[in-house]
Amino acid sequence: MFVIKIPIAEYLERAFTAAEETDYAGIVLAIGREADSGQLISSVMASWSSLHSVTREHFAVISPDASKGSHMTTVANPGVEPEALGAPGIETAMVDDREWDRAFWRALPVKRGQDPLQVGAAISERRPSTKRAGVKAVTSTVNEMAKFLGLSESLIPCVAVASMWEKRILVLPTSSQFDIYPFLKSAIETFEEEATAVDDIRRELRAAQDDFARESYAASKEVRSRKRRVDNMRADWLKQETSLLGELRLTVAPKVEPLMEELQAALNNCRQAPEPALRVLAEVKCAISELPNDRLHRKIESATRKVREGFAEEGEARERLAVAEEELRKIGRTYENVRILRHLYEEARAAVSLSSHVRAAAPVVGIRTVKGKALGSTPWATEILQRQVDKVVSIPLKRQME
Repeated sequence: MFVIKIPIAEYLERAFTAAEETDYAGIVLAIGREADSGQLISSVMASWSSLHSVTREHFAVISPDASKGSHMTTVANPGVEPEALGAPGIETAMVDDREWDRAFWRALPVKRGQDPLQVGAAISERRPSTKRAGVKAVTSTVNEMAKFLGLSESLIPCVAVASMWEKRILVLPTSSQFDIYPFLKSAIETFEEEATAVDDIRRELRAAQDDFARESYAASKEVRSRKRRVDNMRADWLKQETSLLGELRLTVAPKVEPLMEELQAALNNCRQAPEPALRVLAEVKCAISELPNDRLHRKIESATRKVREGFAEEGEARERLAVAEEELRKIGRTYENVRILRHLYEEARAAVSLSSHVRAAAPVVGIRTVKGKALGSTPWATEILQRQVDKVVSIPLKRQME
């Protein structure tokens, strides 16, 4: 696989954009260095598979990983399978979701010329050569994560929970005894109980969207096919007409030339008024009756037969096209059901507050909480849950995530 290396900040921006676009409820970020994080990162890595299991349906978990200081966490390009975007020194747990992968790639332009393509298989075998190199890799990753969220140094180590539906980030300062798994398990279990209605409507919405997409695609394909058939028939007649007129102009029969202008006009209008065309074709046939040109005689007979039959085959094709177009319009009118479900889904989602479940779970790990306010000028307010002092502050994000 070819991997395009991207900065941590770009990886995070793409991850937030993709999560928001694909209706993830939240992103959990563990932010801490070995020197000041105590057990935070080690507890995250130790319980990684369990975290993946408990969070995967609604959440993504992002953490520094010293073992990946020279390795890449990659997101494959669904359109070009051997190609992926990769960020060093970071690990992400989430559901295997090609829709999320596509949104990740769409989020920002890919600057292929900025960093050469690298072979991912070779990168995946490399690890920091020394413990110092691993610490340096984690430190760099943590700095970028904190900068992205606009967190000051005094708030590290911490766990940040981004509620995508509320556009709110809750930051929980951690201690050496902090264990992320029981905290997230408690918050997510109560959240999922409340989010059941949201999930039900989302499944119904996606099913309706899939049905509409499938039916409208099939109907559109049928319309294109039938229109192409009609267009080909018109093109075939035009080709036949042009060939006949061109060959008649080359004849030496003296009676043909006076009929040419009238014949061309009659053929152009033969669908609406076939009789004049049949009359002129008969006159032309008489005018060339003595010419030894079997091909020209066959062309006259073919044109006469087509005009006499009234372009029946083309008429049937037009009728079939009209039926297909009406079916496509009917399917288009059913999109109203998708709009209604989308509105219901947005209403149900707005009624669920992930931040309240995070606050309720905070005491599990010894963090005291207060109900916060959305302060600041950006729609993403950052709420700090503190151990000793109940205080809520708002930190303006350095990146506008809308």
